Amino acid sequence: MPIWRLGLVLWLNKKIVDPLVQIIRRGAEPKQLAFSTALGITLGVFPICGVTVFLCGMAIALLRNHCHAPSVMLANFVATPIELRYVTYI
Repeated sequence: MPIWRLGLVLWLNKKIVDPLVQIIRRGAEPKQLAFSTALGITLGVFPICGVTVFLCGMAIALLRNHCHAPSVMLANFVATPIELRYVTYI
């Protein structure tokens, strides 16, 4: 296995898989997690860089108990490559 792949796997585990496992272990409801993830991805693909974190923060502040804040931010983080892809074409 090439060295760069090992580094990529470790990075993915540290930044995406481990936080997701922690979220699931804390006992959030599946419906709330699904809504939060959909909200994070939807706001995360907004094609202006830097605005997505602000939008997710506003959504978390407005929805409070209806969404799970770490899930929204994790989905926003996962959607960042898609957002950056949109920015190059717009």
